[in-house]
Formats: sequence, C-alpha cells, structure tokens
Amino acid sequence: MSEPEKSFEPCCKDMTTAMSFPAGRHFFVENGVLMLTVARSILKDGSEGILEHPVRFCPFCGKPVQDRSESAGPWGHQ
Repeated sequence: MSEPEKSFEPCCKDMTTAMSFPAGRHFFVENGVLMLTVARSILKDGSEGILEHPVRFCPFCGKPVQDRSESAGPWGHQ
C-alpha cells in the first residue's frame, strides 16, 4: 500500500466496510484520491474497460471526503 493510500481515513463505518472488500473493489484510493468504479464492460477486442470517477462526498454519511481540487487528482477533471 502506498503512502497516500495509508493516509486516507474513511469517514464512517460504512465507508470503511466498502473499502475493505478485496475482490470487485468499488471504492479505492489512487494517487491520494478516493475513487469509485462506476462501470466495467468487456470491449469488442475482448479487453476490459473500466470507468472510474473521483468521489467528493461519502455516499453513506454525506460528509465531504475531499474538495474539488483534491478530487481532480493528476487527471485534472472535476
């Protein structure tokens, strides 16, 4: 686990549980940004396509988990 992943603290018990599933992860920390896997799909060439999006508010308790500039991460989208 990298240093940014260690420093992220889940805001509630439900988020802690959601981040603890080893297989089929939906919530995870990448480059210090909390991310959500929105969709997975098999592409025409047989490879897997994954759509991920930064999370700004906890879907369980509603608390802001990162502000807009933090959630943009290295990708620059907001």
